[in-house]
Amino acid sequence: MNRYFYLLASALFIFACSDDNSTSPSENQETAGYQHVSIDKENRRIFVNEDAHTEEYCILEQGSFNWGEVSYKAYQDSNPTTYEIHGDTLIVFFYGNTYDPHYYLGGSTDKIYGKWINIGCSKYQDEVYCQPQEDRDFREQYDEFVLTISENKFQEEIVYKPAYFEYDDYMNSMYLSDLYAVLENNYAYPTIGSFGALFSPEQESYIKAVEKERNIEVLEQTKTMKKFKLGGKIFELKITDIERDSLDYRVAISVKSGDKECSYEEQQVNATKENCKDQTTEGLRYYDEERDFQYPLYFRDANMLKTKGLDEFDKCIKEITVSKDTQNGTQTDKADATDSIQTLEAFLEKYDITDYSFDKNVLAYNETSGYCDALQNTCFEAPGISEFRTLGLHRFEANDITALTTIFPHAAAAMNNKIEGCPLYVLNISDSLPAIHILTNITKDTITIVNISDECAYEPRPFDMNVGFLFTYCAELSENPEVVTTQVFDDKMECGTIEYAEYISEKHTNEAFMADMRKAQAEFKKLKAAAKPAVTKAGKK
Repeated sequence: MNRYFYLLASALFIFACSDDNSTSPSENQETAGYQHVSIDKENRRIFVNEDAHTEEYCILEQGSFNWGEVSYKAYQDSNPTTYEIHGDTLIVFFYGNTYDPHYYLGGSTDKIYGKWINIGCSKYQDEVYCQPQEDRDFREQYDEFVLTISENKFQEEIVYKPAYFEYDDYMNSMYLSDLYAVLENNYAYPTIGSFGALFSPEQESYIKAVEKERNIEVLEQTKTMKKFKLGGKIFELKITDIERDSLDYRVAISVKSGDKECSYEEQQVNATKENCKDQTTEGLRYYDEERDFQYPLYFRDANMLKTKGLDEFDKCIKEITVSKDTQNGTQTDKADATDSIQTLEAFLEKYDITDYSFDKNVLAYNETSGYCDALQNTCFEAPGISEFRTLGLHRFEANDITALTTIFPHAAAAMNNKIEGCPLYVLNISDSLPAIHILTNITKDTITIVNISDECAYEPRPFDMNVGFLFTYCAELSENPEVVTTQVFDDKMECGTIEYAEYISEKHTNEAFMADMRKAQAEFKKLKAAAKPAVTKAGKK
């Protein structure tokens, strides 16, 4: 797998202070000396090769933290990034993924080397949609994504401006939108942890639009407290014990309704050579001792997230949630959708989708992105897991069961936590705006996906999100099949109703599924044996 320095826009980033009072990736992330960039201008391809080298990390292994070096082998790029330049606009397709273009400004048609600013545009049905210049100017007060292209560096980094660290109106952060969804039982993630969302740049107009749409009445508000009425109940959110030092932070969050109060603490730590040995696994987010004890995990810079009481907080929140619907002024409880296994068929039925269906080979669909930089092995989980979260097509081997059970737990359980039968794959695509993604057809060279969206305007997410399709394919599948996407807009779909959870095929719900898998495996072996070329004295035909 490529180790391009392509940073996902998550809540966690590698950083250091620079001379212009902004914040950007740290010096120990510099690629000079081992990364070599070559550009094929005729075919508009960018190749990134790497020499064998070592990098320093805070390494967690068998329960203990120690600062040490990680060795990387030399790498010859076989999956180049492609690009187009139109005037002063650069369009980049990382790993050649033509369905996920990234748009930049800053250069010219005869000059690709230099620094390019990501302008946050997206493409649907051959139409490019961009934020208005006014919105971009506002956002760039706080941060911007910068892609550097030189002979020894190909790296996209987020640069935080001083205003990002000075802004402290937490009641207008993206966390409010998530909390409202949770309290309405309309939230797809398994936890309501902030994970840095509290510190997103000012989103006042967006939060007010959400409050208006959901009929939320704000009763009282300061920068660290908001009392509001939702679904006939009164809630009070408080942010206390706030400590911030660049991207490091510590904060306590509490939500109260009536006599019930839910609270937890969250901390983000900059892992350095000096403090590495003092770290502990207590409250370390995404760390499962039973699962991860045998794997070395790598941390560096502000990517160590710790929580205290978050699991209890999540359970407590469920006890005070309300339904969006009220009957005769009486609130109606709604079961948490994440507590039960949901099927792909029910997923389509839920949104009244009858014109499209999942390909018969699709076993599951889920949100797959991790809040880390998987490509640089700085995730909270083992690299053997994190690589299956990155964009593109990945094949699961028999020894990848830990990754499968982590990313698709319900599907893995239905498969008896074994990878057997026909080859098993996950295809991850970017989800820049809320959408229903349906993988409708798989052939040797082409995978077809339909994206169905509402016609609502959304603020960009503070982090990139990937969704993935788990599927088997018994016939031959190209190493890099073309992914053809179609964008459909549904004007009848309500705003903010698209939920993200794991959905599995109905054939997972009966014992016949594994029998079918074993039968398909036998057929695949026959086909594979029959397809072997004849061998002559002159060599293979």
